[in-house]
Amino acid sequence: MKRVLVIALQEATRDLIDPWVEQGLLPNMAALMGTGTCGHVRAEAPLFTPHSWANILTGVDAGQHGIFDYWQRGADGVFHETSTASLNAPPIWARLRGTGLRSTYLNLPMTWPLPELDGTVVSGSPGNVLMRETFTSPELYDQLIAAHGDYTPEATAPGGRAKHDYITLFDIETPRSAEAFDFLLNAQDWDFAMVYFIDAAMAQHYFWADMAAAIDNPYRDVVASAYKNLDTAIGRLVRAAGRDTVVFVISECGAGPMRSGIDLNRWLEQQGLLRARHDPLLRLKNFADDKLLPFVKRVLPPALKSGLSNWSISLKNWASSSGTHLDLDWSSTRIFSRGKEGNIFVNLSGRDPRGIVQPAKEYNELLNFVEDALLKLEDPITGEPVVSSVARPEQLYSGPAIEFAPDLIIDWSDAAYMMTERGCSSGDVFVERWRKGMSWPTTGSHRYDGVLIASGPGILARAQMGTVSHFDLLPTWLTLLGQPVPSELKGRVLAEIMESQN
Repeated sequence: MKRVLVIALQEATRDLIDPWVEQGLLPNMAALMGTGTCGHVRAEAPLFTPHSWANILTGVDAGQHGIFDYWQRGADGVFHETSTASLNAPPIWARLRGTGLRSTYLNLPMTWPLPELDGTVVSGSPGNVLMRETFTSPELYDQLIAAHGDYTPEATAPGGRAKHDYITLFDIETPRSAEAFDFLLNAQDWDFAMVYFIDAAMAQHYFWADMAAAIDNPYRDVVASAYKNLDTAIGRLVRAAGRDTVVFVISECGAGPMRSGIDLNRWLEQQGLLRARHDPLLRLKNFADDKLLPFVKRVLPPALKSGLSNWSISLKNWASSSGTHLDLDWSSTRIFSRGKEGNIFVNLSGRDPRGIVQPAKEYNELLNFVEDALLKLEDPITGEPVVSSVARPEQLYSGPAIEFAPDLIIDWSDAAYMMTERGCSSGDVFVERWRKGMSWPTTGSHRYDGVLIASGPGILARAQMGTVSHFDLLPTWLTLLGQPVPSELKGRVLAEIMESQN
């Protein structure tokens, strides 16, 4: 049995890591690559953080674990925010409970509300504020604050941030997070630990285009700054874990340049399948979600943010409580999109609160029409198709949770298109992509191939392993921890990264 540390870098990509390693800019990642095995982790559609991390943590697909999106339709037909409580399959902390092994999870998705486990969870709260309530061990919170002061787990998230903050932000906040993680790894016994950094994702989404900008662009090196600070953090955490620990550096998906934002509901309206309206209450809710909450995050000091956390969570929930959080005339809307990646939902009679589409024949004819039309959709600049495929959930998943899946799941060409989160007055389908709370547009999107680096005792040195699945990670970690691999897991043990025991 070995101790295992997993360092998760949200949406990090080897397209950037590999050349920067060659240039000597990422010495700690280079050291792990030199003493271990490298490859790619292939994500599953759709590329949502909760969906991807539920795959990794449970080792089964969404048909079993039940997480498809940040907000998804429940049994009542209304959209609800997904959380730890939404998981229908046991994650790794449940697999390790009762085995005598202790585990620690720091700032990891799908760990709020706090789960029961043998060990410690420190979860970023829904308000992204570090509070005593986010610790399964409150005394550990007191020790951390006494030793290092307060810090915000998602301080590099853009909502409420000014663009110029990012010129120096990663130099300040990434080391603070690494310092806190280092303290927590040393403050308790553990056999398995996962720590999670959002920094690469934040830099890439909002500064990808700046990497190719003129030399005098002040944002040209923001992404490189994020990676260099993450590399330093990796070195610190590897030292904290000790030489007898197997270290994994992973990302749930990769990243690349975005070609365009998409206003998919505008396109559906053009097809005559959706009708927008202008409800004053929904406009107020959108204002609260898009403007008021980011303003609160920007102007309030950390102590006051923590004290008002419950209020801000309530405000966020109220802002999104309109079922679909869309300003639509439901009596004339047959189908609509919700989410960052373009999931499509039918307004189905007998399932949805204001459904008008009849099941069976009308439902299938509608899905066939939309699928065919999407596959013909072309980028207005390149003339190339923007959709690689359109799938129904039963084509991708198996299990009882399929009933909560989107009705159609879009695979965008090269994952280079993303839904805009704010209404566009232009009336165009292809638009700049804006995230709620942002004062500048997105220029980076996702890619399916994430990072996999493994190094430590028993791991092959200087080996390349190709591409593996999200589902292969949990069986491998369980094996390294000396635990059996349950038969219901979808992946396999990555035996090819391990030295022969003969």
